[in-house]
This record gives sequence, C-alpha cells and structure tokens, in this order.
Amino acid sequence: MEEFKDQLLITVDVEPDCDIHWQRSNPPTFVSVLESIPRILRPLWDKYGIKPIYFVSPEILQNEENCLVLRAEIERGAIIGAHLHSEYIEPNITFVAGYSSLEYPCYAHSDEVEFQKIKNLTDLIEKKLGIRPEWYRAARFGADINTIKSLHELGYKYDSSITPFIDWSKKGGPNHRLAPTHFYWIAKDNFYEEAASREASSGIMEFPITIRGKRFGIFGRFLPDKWFFYRWLRPTILILWEMKSLVRECYREKRGFNLVMMFHSMELIPKSTPLVRTKLTKDLFIKRLDKIIAFIQKEKTKHWEEYAALDSDVAACLKYTEYNNEPGGMKKLNFALKAIKENNSGSAAILDVGCGNGNVSFPLAYLGYDVLAVDISEELIIMNSRKYFFPNLSFQILDLDAATISLPKKFNVILLLDILEHLERPDRLIVRLAEYCQADAILIVSIPNGFGFSEIVSRFVRWLEKIIRIKFVNRFKKMTARFSVQSDNYTPHLHYFKFKEFISLVEKNDFHLVACQNSTVFSSTLRWRGKLEQFDLKLADLLPKNLASGWYLIFKKNDKNT
Repeated sequence: MEEFKDQLLITVDVEPDCDIHWQRSNPPTFVSVLESIPRILRPLWDKYGIKPIYFVSPEILQNEENCLVLRAEIERGAIIGAHLHSEYIEPNITFVAGYSSLEYPCYAHSDEVEFQKIKNLTDLIEKKLGIRPEWYRAARFGADINTIKSLHELGYKYDSSITPFIDWSKKGGPNHRLAPTHFYWIAKDNFYEEAASREASSGIMEFPITIRGKRFGIFGRFLPDKWFFYRWLRPTILILWEMKSLVRECYREKRGFNLVMMFHSMELIPKSTPLVRTKLTKDLFIKRLDKIIAFIQKEKTKHWEEYAALDSDVAACLKYTEYNNEPGGMKKLNFALKAIKENNSGSAAILDVGCGNGNVSFPLAYLGYDVLAVDISEELIIMNSRKYFFPNLSFQILDLDAATISLPKKFNVILLLDILEHLERPDRLIVRLAEYCQADAILIVSIPNGFGFSEIVSRFVRWLEKIIRIKFVNRFKKMTARFSVQSDNYTPHLHYFKFKEFISLVEKNDFHLVACQNSTVFSSTLRWRGKLEQFDLKLADLLPKNLASGWYLIFKKNDKNT
C-alpha cells in the first residue's frame, strides 16, 4: 500500500469504442486505445510523472494491437488492473454484438460464477500482458463483500469499485451511499466497514473513487438522485472550478492525500460516449485534465507543508480522529501529543478523562500508548468500544463528580480536555486524580477562558433564552459552533475560570505549571472555517492570555525530594 499512499491515482477504464448511447461498436473498434492512449495520455503522464492505472476489460485483450499498446505502457510504469465486464468472459458469456448489457457482476451471477469470471480475466491478463494484476474494478461498480473474498483468494491487493454517495440499487446494482470516502482496509464481513489493521481485515485495501455530495450547492438538493449530479473527480463531468473545489475539500479532510480520478478510454474520442460528442468537447476535456493534474500537484505541495507543520505523530494518526477536519481540534491534539512525547517514553500509561468520542484516545492507542479512556456517558463508552479495536486501549464508565473514584493503576499522563468546566466539583476530581499519578506524571488540560469571547456569547444566549423565547434564539444558536455541534451528551458549563484562579486550583494539589498555549479567539464560537479559522488560531498565539477563548496547559507533578 505504501507506494500508493498520498498519491493522485488516475484510473482509466479501458473498453472498446461506443456511441453516444454507450452502445458498443459493432464490429468492435479500439481507436481510443490504439490512438488516444499513446498520443494523448502518454504525453500527459510523462509531463506530470503520473503512473496511471488501466482497468482492462476482457474484450480489449482479444485484440493483439491493444495488447502491444498496453505492454508499452507497462514498460513506462503504468499499472494494469482487471475490469470485469462479466458479459464478455466465460463462464456464461451473455453479450450481444453491438449492445451493452447492464450486468452488475456481483448480482448477475452466483458467487461461484463471479469468482470463475474474475479468475479467467486474471489469467487472460497474465497471458496477454505478462503480469498478474493486483488491482480490480467491477464494471458498473458492481462489487460486494463476496467479490472481495474472491479477490483475496486470487491474490489481489486493491479494489476501486466503490462510488461513495451513489446508490445503484434502482438499476439492480449495489448501494454505495454510506461507504467511506477515504482509502481503508476492508473488514472481513462488511464491504463498507473499515478494519483496524491489515491483519484484522479481508486482506484487500479499498481506494474509493473520489466523490462527494451533490453539485450546485444548496440547489443540488432539489436535483434528481442521479449519479451525474454528484461531484466526481472526473473531468468529463465536472468543470475545472468544480474539481478544484472538490480537491480543496478532500485535502481539508486530511485523511491522507489520496485522490482517485476516473474516466473511460473512449471519452478521449468524439461521439463515443454521451459525455464527449464533438471535437470541441474532447479538446475541453483534455485541457481540463491537464489543468486539474497541475492544480492537484500544486495543492498537494501546499497541504503537505501544512501537514509537515504538524507533529509527526499527529500526521500518522489522523484517520482515527474526527479532528482531522477541524483546525482547532488539530491544534489541541498536536499540543497534547507533543507534550506526551517530550515528557514520556513510548510506553507511557495514559488516562483520558472525559474521553467523549475518543478523538484523542484512538490516536494515542494507534501510536502504541497504553490508554484508559473514561467517561460518565455509558452511551459514548459503548459506541467507542465498537469503533476501532486496539489491544492497548480500554474504556471505563466513571462518575467524575463522585466523592471517590476507582482506577486500576497509576498513570504517567492524565488528560483533562474540555471537561473540568462541566463538573460540579472540579477541585475534588483533581485531588482524586493526583492519587493516581506516577512520580513523574504530567497533567494536560484544555480549559475555556471563563471571561473570554466564547463564554460571554454562551452566557448571553442562555440569558436570552430565559428572557425571550422566540425564533430569534434558535437562529442565533445556529450562528455559533458551540450550539450547532453539541450532542445529546452536552452539559452546560458550571464554572467560569480565570487564568490565575485555575492555575492556583491545580498547583495546590502538588502540581506546577510548565507550559501554556492559547487555543482560539473567535472560531470556537463563531462558525469560522477554512482560512478564517486558521487565522484565528494564529491570532490566539499572539494575544495576551486574557483575550483568548481558552488555554492548553501542561502541569507536572512536584518532585517530593525538592
């Protein structure tokens, strides 16, 4: 997988020429393969250093000239994958000359027949092109978990049959609507579930085609639920600015930098698909393809610079946290992981108090730390225990406001991230936790400024609710992130700390402050995203502590011998 990680993957479904109704040429012709691949695509691949993935349909391999073109591509670094149009290969060939069938391989045939067809296509590719394919894409994206099991048995490593957000079931195909949008190890018994590791998976890595929600913004909600109204990284569908917007959105997610583009070989010649009907539309398609590749490579470099600014451990574990699309959350995670790494070895025992959705617990477990995550919410604990499995991560329900607490051992690191302000007796909890600290323990705290912008706005909204209960209140809530994103488990702030007051509260329990960083100014309350939020995070670092909306703090246990 490593060679494909953080890459732009350009995939081409290589098929015979068609007409504007997707009907196969009769007799079959292959202008898109014999002319377009070497004359149009190869110069582009060489210009940008692209190693394309050609998903080859069975009928392509029946023509020796096609095989010569593909073998030349292999010599120049191209990757060959299998593209099963099941109607064209034994057993049970069903195609009718001049027509395209509508078979979805995983549903048109039994599991045994589908397996044999994939095997025959795999053997044919090896015979004709001299390589055994490791990549697979089903025709019409018709794959399911049994397809994946067949691929694993035949020695495949990668699949790219998933189209997130798209439901093909009305046409007799699979429903990929809820599939993950990022690359992932497919679970053993669920095509759309991510396994925690390769060892726990089906053995196949999925690279979904890059697709997001409907086109045309809010107006897209009123469009029919058709595949071409979704935002594909596909230059024959989206215009350039739409693709640029899609790429920026994907990179902001920070779940690795893989983008999977797709198009068909016959889209390179006029009148061979309904998407490219004239020479002008063909030229525009090639121009868009050139420009979007250049844009992606430039954008990737920019985002790699942002990525590299993160602690290396943060960058490694982004897929296990919902903070990956929240600059504020990333800042907090970056602060916590740096503090842990600088003050402890990789074997540190960590207690995550008020773990919530596990946005810090899971990354720590992925990095190999021994983590106990506790929360008062039984619902959250159950949900987290089902999310990912790490042998070094355990969960426990704990009443944080109880007079006494019981924990199984002492810890090197205790995390108190956005939790103390919700408790009736935060001072009592700190006293109890001090009893479970190792001699060299550190306390990492995230706490809002009780008199910062965020808290002032929050208290104003609550006051407004008490005085006047009108629709304006709900509209005002929607303008603030604090209320728009809170869950059913949200509890109001019971304490409004000043900086010195809070430091004194912790230090009287045998700790001393060693580091402090401001969190945000406005974006924790206002719905700022993108560059505005990034500006706000940088602004917070420049301002005095009393102007920030919160702080990240590191306390260290006092040495008893000094």
